[in-house]
Amino acid sequence: MANSNIHVKIVTGYANTQIDKVANDYIIAVDSGISLLRKQLITPDCLVGDLDSAPEEDVMWAVDKGVDIIKFPSEKDQVDTELALEQAYLQQPGEITIYNDLTGRFDQAIALVYLLLKPLKKNIPCRIVGKYNQVCLVDTQITLTKCDAFVSILPFTPTAQATATGLKYQLPAILEADNPIGISNEFIGKEAEIKVKQGIILLVMSKIV
Repeated sequence: MANSNIHVKIVTGYANTQIDKVANDYIIAVDSGISLLRKQLITPDCLVGDLDSAPEEDVMWAVDKGVDIIKFPSEKDQVDTELALEQAYLQQPGEITIYNDLTGRFDQAIALVYLLLKPLKKNIPCRIVGKYNQVCLVDTQITLTKCDAFVSILPFTPTAQATATGLKYQLPAILEADNPIGISNEFIGKEAEIKVKQGIILLVMSKIV
């Protein structure tokens, strides 16, 4: 059963933002994500991955801090962030945040988005947070607080049906994967509520820069 008080924060090597740690957070560093945490003087609860990109001095820092290190071989059937998600599930969290700017290799970025299906199936809210974007999958409903960002709503299944209130533009009756009309919507109220009637939507909030 999920513990709504625990927020698991997974920090990947592609994160480049400030990580806030509060009392009920459980912090997982993925491979070279340990470097960002060390720079921000945040001691994670565990370090996961094959450690092929984690600097040795940062790994030793984690060892000195008593961090639980879970090392895997370089050749494996799961990517490092998926292994981190499995550690996250053990905490029975109420929420998971994956810190990743979605930069670098496109295949790794899109694979990370597909990984969001796993916590979705477990009914655990999970989002990817980067310097400019927040990404999540929704199959029920979600409430968004107004911020200085565009809101894009796209079908993650071939088609999806959803309604949105508090946004400038209405959604079409059916969202179709080959017609990405749902991008660049805008807040018109303090909150926006999105309800999914059929399928899964990909929700992207992009900072206006």
